[in-house]
Parts: sequence; C-alpha cells; structure tokens
Amino acid sequence: MPETSGFGIPGKRFDLADALAGGNGFGTADPNQKVDLRTASVSGLRHNDVNPPIVGIVGTPAPAIPFVDFLFIADGSSGPVPVSSTGQRFRECPDTDGNAFAYITNGNFPRHIPGELMEQVLGGVRYGTRSKPAISIHANAGVTFDLQAIRASMSGVRLAQFTGLCGISKTAEATLRREGEHASRTRADFWVLVDGQVRFRRQETEVLSGVTRVSVELQDDHRFLSLIVTDGGNGNGFDWGIFAEPALKLTLDEQVTDGLGV
Repeated sequence: MPETSGFGIPGKRFDLADALAGGNGFGTADPNQKVDLRTASVSGLRHNDVNPPIVGIVGTPAPAIPFVDFLFIADGSSGPVPVSSTGQRFRECPDTDGNAFAYITNGNFPRHIPGELMEQVLGGVRYGTRSKPAISIHANAGVTFDLQAIRASMSGVRLAQFTGLCGISKTAEATLRREGEHASRTRADFWVLVDGQVRFRRQETEVLSGVTRVSVELQDDHRFLSLIVTDGGNGNGFDWGIFAEPALKLTLDEQVTDGLGV
C-alpha cells in the first residue's frame, strides 16, 4: 500500500503536486521542490534560490520523473505549441510575450531576486504543503502528466476526473503594493488540456479575481493532462499562477469489481 499524505488517498485521490516532484501521488515526495523547465530535473527549494528568466525552449521531455511527460514554454506566436513527447499540440495557445521562468514548483515560488521565496495564497489559504498541495506556474509555462503511466502504477481503479482550484497568488498583490504598483498589472490565463485539447480555460484572471474551481472529466483512453498558465496579453510580470489541490479523482474499476462479485 502506498504511503499516504494529508492529501493523496489510495483508491480515492491522486496528488499531482506530489507527482510533479517525482512522488507516487500519495505523499512520497517532499513539498517545496522545483522542476527545471530546461532540464526536467527536480531539486529542493532553498531560501536564496533565484528563478532565472528563460525564452526559446520548445519543450523538454521528463523521463526521470515517473508521471511527468513534458515541460514547455507556452507561446503561440509561431503556431501551435508542442505539449507532449508524442507531439500533441496546443492549437489555441495565445500569442504571449514568450517569456517564462525556469522553475515550476510544488510549493513556494522563487522570484528572480535572491532571497525572495514567496508563499502561495489563494482565498486566504496558504498552499504548497502536504495537506494543501499546489503546483506553482509562473506564466508562460506548462507541465504535462502521463495519465497512462499513472494508471499503470495502480490496480483496480480508474482516473475519473481532474479537480483543483486556480488563481493568482495573493502574495503577488502584496508584492506589487510594496514595489509601488497596482494589482491590476497581473492578468493571466489558466488552461487544462487533455491530449492537446482544451477542456478548461479561465482567461484574464487577476489577483482580485479570487479562486476558480476546476473540474475536467477523464476517459480511459485519455493519455496526457496538461496544466498551463499564460500571460493575459500584458506581459508575464507577477503572473504567479497556482493550481491548488491538483488531483485525479479515482474510482473503482467496474471490470475489476464485477470480476470479484462486488
């Protein structure tokens, strides 16, 4: 039986924030890990980490992270964006400014300034812990999970639904005020794709937009799930996107239960 955490529950809920950092979806990875878009490597966050700006990365396969397939910058200015190792493309990807930052995390978010490690807060709740997990994505970037690999890691269950919350961290507003700017500077778009097809979008999200609930139905033949944050047309500054409590809802496989006479 997999080790359980405060969020992932065997047979009921698979924690994608844990999987992002190389965990089994039930709490075997630590929070506050960063994944490098350039190399698909995982390492722990440190207080003095710097999150460098990057451009020009088409996509990076992630063979060393069991349930992550692909990492990428989301910019549709040159056409559809590759979102999987098999070449699936995000055809509705907007024309962004093409800028991103190197790290996606499952906890706090490092800025490009040394010593600026920001907590992730939505709706007054701090996320990025074992019991309140999160995937933190600064626009313009995305991560694709391999649903087939996740299915193969468990027996007797189906992946029924992706669920979570999304929004821009409240700490972005506080930081903007501290630096003499207005919260309206933040504007980002949130996307969930299944096999390259848009299944959820929340556009022109601001800090003051609050929290949006996400729910996407899954079928047994779906292979990839992509979580993406893009800028809202005004650059990616302070677009500190969060997918909070990102989970796959698990249900009993009817074929297995029928065979057991359940």
